[in-house]
Amino acid sequence: MNIATRQTFFRFYAIFFILITPFIVIYSLGYNFDWQNQTLSKNLFLKIQTLPRGADVEIQNAKKYTTPTEIRLSTDSPKKISISKDGYLDENFTVWSDLDKNTNTYLDKIILLPTNASSIQEFASSVDFLTFLPESRALFYSDNNVFMHSYSTNSVSAPISVTTDLNPEDITNEDKWVFEGQDFFWNEDKKFALYKDSVSLRWNLEDLSNTILGIDDIARVSNNTFLALDQDNNLYTYRPQDERVSFLDSGFLGIYANHQSESVWLAKEDNIIRLNKNRVNYDNILDSDENFIYSTTGGLVGEDSTFEVADIYRGVVVRLGSSLYFLEDTEPNISNLLTNEAVDFTTSNNTVFWMHQEGYVQMYNFEFDVQKNLANFDGVSDKARLYYSGDLGRLVVYDQNVNTIWVNPANKSDNIKEHSKNTWLSNPQCQKFTEGKNQVCFEGGSIVKYQNSARF
Repeated sequence: MNIATRQTFFRFYAIFFILITPFIVIYSLGYNFDWQNQTLSKNLFLKIQTLPRGADVEIQNAKKYTTPTEIRLSTDSPKKISISKDGYLDENFTVWSDLDKNTNTYLDKIILLPTNASSIQEFASSVDFLTFLPESRALFYSDNNVFMHSYSTNSVSAPISVTTDLNPEDITNEDKWVFEGQDFFWNEDKKFALYKDSVSLRWNLEDLSNTILGIDDIARVSNNTFLALDQDNNLYTYRPQDERVSFLDSGFLGIYANHQSESVWLAKEDNIIRLNKNRVNYDNILDSDENFIYSTTGGLVGEDSTFEVADIYRGVVVRLGSSLYFLEDTEPNISNLLTNEAVDFTTSNNTVFWMHQEGYVQMYNFEFDVQKNLANFDGVSDKARLYYSGDLGRLVVYDQNVNTIWVNPANKSDNIKEHSKNTWLSNPQCQKFTEGKNQVCFEGGSIVKYQNSARF
């Protein structure tokens, strides 16, 4: 090749490089060039990861990918993302960015929901299921006797007899049971107590609303002692074993025990009071240096005695009746009303989720100061219960069905316009929490599990 030819090739490649370099730079920065309109268009980078891997991904019911995958999408319009795999429920999202820049969206660690169950334990046809309890226990009825089983995702223990005068038909899985620690379970809806007597070591199931106090709410403060609230808002100490009662004070709207933080919470007039349950002064329940008082300006709104408290980022979330408040540790004299129409709520780290009386689910992230409407449910009852499963990465809504919403509270991006919502199971007889990546239910005469056993 002579010099002239080499110079021609050099000039050609130099000119080609000069022309193509801007387009390479533009593409590497995440932009597309619209030749028709002679404009640059921004992109949305979508990363999708599922468990198990190998799920099919469709964009607008057309182009297919396989997980795990990274996809570059134009942002000219919202895009529907469909994820499917045999043996699991489909997941459907809508993503879009209206920002004038390239953005990233992560649909990562999507734990797919299995559609087939495996049996843990089959029961005789003469055995009737009553309800699941916290701490992986369940009540059954057979031959005029109530009995309890402990269970795991692999086995079921031998039955334990439960002494009760209650009608088994009044014990249903739709009620909300709370574990008060030390072999004591409390039915918030019907005021039933299931506990193990420390002397006889027998399990008893009683209606505490029919006791001498007419108990309306209860919270354990020690092995044998409880705070009890009667139907007239009077507060007592109470020992179920011998029904020993001691009056403390009056005018209380609710009590609640948080066993993780060793705290007991009281609602009284305009105040939310936090007690260290290991240092409660029973001579004067409100007079202690250990108490921490939140003053809720404007008073508390609550048409019933439902009272719950959950620790969260920088403070606590308080439910009284259908009203939901955020009380900040640094400003205990200021209360922030989140909603006064909550059916139920739950928290996860720095996020609170709640079900509105009209059926839509909302979340608020206190760290990012972001509020979202996640999904709408038609026909939910006032018995609907929320639970955020970190193992499944989903908010679970328990009612007559087991519904789920895939949501990552730590994701600050607002690009997910529609979160994937599923009716996982059409079965009201499921535990109202998950065991790892398992959902346990009673169906077809057996305790079964819906399990995603795959690993990333």
